[in-house]
Amino acid sequence: FGFLGRFDTYSDVMFAHRIVECDPITWFSIKGHVFHLPFELSKMVVATLVIGVFLLQALPGVVTMVLGYVPPLSYKLNEYNLLLNAMADEATYESERTHATER
Repeated sequence: FGFLGRFDTYSDVMFAHRIVECDPITWFSIKGHVFHLPFELSKMVVATLVIGVFLLQALPGVVTMVLGYVPPLSYKLNEYNLLLNAMADEATYESERTHATER
């Protein structure tokens, strides 16, 4: 899943790009009930992308990587799930090796 995790952010950006090009979507309906949105859907999507993905995920991930602390958090925030799996495998290997030498 580490490789596919990178497509999550890519799909978020592509969806925002595509919806901005659409006609304004200001309402939706479910079984005849109409719900009006407070803003155009494209503006809500772009705001969510900027705030949620860039400010609350990518920026903290880069900052924690640069400062060099809490690597698992840095990798998760930047979708480096492959490195997280490698760290978990390494920890398991070390644990098994330690237990084997103690016996």
